[in-house]
Amino acid sequence: MFGFILYQTEYDYKLLLKQINQLNLWIAAISIIAFFFFGINHITIQPFITSTNLIEATANVDTIKGAKLNACSDLMIISYIYYLIKFLDAPTLKKNWQPFLLLMFYLLFVSKGRQPQATLAIVFAVYFIQMKGVSFKRMAIALLPILGIIILTMIDEQFFDKFTTVFDGKNTRDSSTLARINSINKVLPYIYDNFLLGFGNLSSRFRTFGFHTFFGHKFFIADIGIFGTLARGGIILLFTYLGLYRALYKKTNEVSDEESRTFMRYMLLAFIVMLAFLCNDTLFSNNSIRIALLFYPLFALRSPNTFFHKEEE
Repeated sequence: MFGFILYQTEYDYKLLLKQINQLNLWIAAISIIAFFFFGINHITIQPFITSTNLIEATANVDTIKGAKLNACSDLMIISYIYYLIKFLDAPTLKKNWQPFLLLMFYLLFVSKGRQPQATLAIVFAVYFIQMKGVSFKRMAIALLPILGIIILTMIDEQFFDKFTTVFDGKNTRDSSTLARINSINKVLPYIYDNFLLGFGNLSSRFRTFGFHTFFGHKFFIADIGIFGTLARGGIILLFTYLGLYRALYKKTNEVSDEESRTFMRYMLLAFIVMLAFLCNDTLFSNNSIRIALLFYPLFALRSPNTFFHKEEE
């Protein structure tokens, strides 16, 4: 519905991005203050615009990540990608590096989400690979991950445990990883039995009538990446996702605004990575708002440039 409204009103795409980024920067700044200065680490604010339950009190402490605070995190990926590209394009500009550092601090030390961190790493790698020639800028960008690892290790010696513990299998202390292992083990037989089509979505209300009723309350198909994709729709669904990505990517060729076209392409990359390999629930939950907010100009039968209003001189 929200995407339909954006489409029908021909809402200015760049204005929407500006509004989302401003809101996300405020959320990140307030969350950092609340987390470090007031010790608030037990409030999860549901994604804005998409949920009727605005605030839900839940414990957000685990043995690996420690305390964390999530606020509208499902839409943060938009600003993560946006300012990553802006920073890599012009790292010395204050308007680029300041919001980028703020968001990265929020991601790494407050919300602590592994999936967006992995997605950003992939987007960064693709950006670096696409850079041509040997230049000082490329060498400096190549040093950024090394410098980041050194700084993170100095701040938190156990920072990378939340990634390495994923490979510990059943010996891990991470409840999130154990839940994923449990979910994967439950769907593997169904993937083998119906690799082509999977077993479907069962129900949009997976906790009440769908997956949780059938597999148990610790089953989370959205969190098992490619296994969940294959279980839900088989190889057909995977290729459908890839086909959707290809079609939308080709549509970006019609976007005249270079900055928006570049952002759309990297956001599409992040979208397909999360959709098919990390968090496959993007089309079946609140995460679907990303499609409406980011790609509605690309679904238009008319020119995508209709959604890019000329700035007044």
